[in-house]
Amino acid sequence: MLDFSELSALRPVTATSPTDQMLVSDRREQYFRVGLSALWVINSILRARQSFLSELTPVRSILDMGCGGGRIARFLRVGFPSAAIYVSDFRKQDEAWVCANLGCQPAPEHLPRRAYDLIWLGSVFTHLGQGPARELLARLLPTLAADGVLAFSTQGRFAYRRLKDQVSQPEFERSRQSYGLEKESVERLLAGWDESGYGHVPYPDQVDYGVTIAPPRWYEETITDLADVTQIYLQEKALGEHQDVLAFLNRPLAGRPGMAFLPIAQQIVG
Repeated sequence: MLDFSELSALRPVTATSPTDQMLVSDRREQYFRVGLSALWVINSILRARQSFLSELTPVRSILDMGCGGGRIARFLRVGFPSAAIYVSDFRKQDEAWVCANLGCQPAPEHLPRRAYDLIWLGSVFTHLGQGPARELLARLLPTLAADGVLAFSTQGRFAYRRLKDQVSQPEFERSRQSYGLEKESVERLLAGWDESGYGHVPYPDQVDYGVTIAPPRWYEETITDLADVTQIYLQEKALGEHQDVLAFLNRPLAGRPGMAFLPIAQQIVG
């Protein structure tokens, strides 16, 4: 793990994929700021993880699912120089660019069981309907190594409140802040949150892929229903001062307690 003071000294690859949809020409600085914020929060998550472990445990294998053009993979590469980093994205041209330029490998189509110390998904669940989101979680949880961590970003209260404020304006304008949605779609999105705890509207010509807002409890309840894991992290607006980040440790909730501070405690008591 990096010390926080070391993060500003990192020098990631600054070349970008020509098809990277997350990179806007006049917001290049913001693009890299989001990537750095991901590495920052991942380090915080791994520090939380370490409090459960009896010894320093390195991250040797990482899966970046939904890697896009490498906005976050480039920071994972410099933050974990010795780790094997596997990437996956439905835009195969971006996935190929990341592998060729950022020292990563394509993830296998059938993910191996207990393979990854860290699984990261940035801006993936922010697009999925409830069914596909649950299916993806069910697919990923068995691939965590012992004491591996599943971490991902979501759109929670901040997104909800911003949309609610926008839709209440007399002159609603479709914009980046409304995720490019028309007013009627924003109203449906907010209604989903209010009525079922999960707001989702698909993009045109899509079924379960669009814009999603949901409170952390939906993911917490879904994951703990699928597997006996321990939630170790939740920070609102952690990714790019916009998306929430949650993390779960592949360790039973009722399992052996963390031992990281036992030697210090023994010295105090002894």
